[in-house]
Amino acid sequence: MKLYAILFKYLWQHFFFQTAAAIQAISRRIRDPSTNIPITILSSRMSAGFTTIPFSEKQLIEECLKKRYSAATHSLDLSEFGLDELFRSRSLHLALSRNSIMMTVVELIDKHYGDVTALSMKGNRLRFLDFFACLLYRIKNVKTLDLSANQIEKESELEKLRGWPVETFFLENNPMCGGYASADAYLRLTIAYQKHFFFVTLIIYYPG
Repeated sequence: MKLYAILFKYLWQHFFFQTAAAIQAISRRIRDPSTNIPITILSSRMSAGFTTIPFSEKQLIEECLKKRYSAATHSLDLSEFGLDELFRSRSLHLALSRNSIMMTVVELIDKHYGDVTALSMKGNRLRFLDFFACLLYRIKNVKTLDLSANQIEKESELEKLRGWPVETFFLENNPMCGGYASADAYLRLTIAYQKHFFFVTLIIYYPG
């Protein structure tokens, strides 16, 4: 059985598991590396932070992902996802800014698209990246990441994505970029982003 951490926080090392019973099953079977004492794992019930969606909507999302995936380039284009004609023609609001929709997409990507190396999340009105960061444990070789035209205000949101081997990164047209009036000023952020994406060699900037 696969075990995935959800809503992982690097700073405090807090995280959640989808299946509490699965992780509790290894209680006292692992040991503290410094003391060699068996570790007891306790679990408690709490709200998941998102709700499940109807099966019919999940089927539509699965169909949408299928047409947006390119096997030839190992790329998945989720730009302006909620505006896809599959949803608009049925008057459905299936935006990735909804936690339930994001988690449905995360689960489907885990099931069908684990080989993705290029991922576009452009234009999805994302402000917080907690649920999106669950993809860190599903697809591990993302080298091109497009987060442009979202609502990201703080650099700390990028901390949640630390671990992907991103080489090319798009971030323009986010509120956090508003303070950089020139390409030179924007490109100086490369050093800062290497704290999160150690392999970044190119940050895309379009002067406005």
